[in-house]
Amino acid sequence: MPYENAYNTFCAKCIYLVLVYRLCFLLSTHTTNGVINLHSKQTVKYICEKYPSGNCYYFKQEVITYNSWEDISSLQWGRKRPISKTTFDKRKKEGYRTVEEFIQRPPAVIIPFKQTMKQ
Repeated sequence: MPYENAYNTFCAKCIYLVLVYRLCFLLSTHTTNGVINLHSKQTVKYICEKYPSGNCYYFKQEVITYNSWEDISSLQWGRKRPISKTTFDKRKKEGYRTVEEFIQRPPAVIIPFKQTMKQ
């Protein structure tokens, strides 16, 4: 079809314009520190899990909903996402909710496997 190529070109230009406008919007709403905070201090918490071995693991957890933000019964904590220690310390200094959990688990059970003899 003779118009198919013109249609594809038109669609490509429209997509390009949308991306340019989106980029201009993001640049105009840029904050002073270069980061746009998507979560408030009430909807996110930062977790530090400490183990007896001395290892520490850091996570971020956000409030999510499966229905509507107005329906309080549909709000729940989402999956833990790993973050760095510097991010945890930075958010703690900024006043975000931080939780330090001490994890006490029994040692792993070792299951011996039968070894087959090689010939």
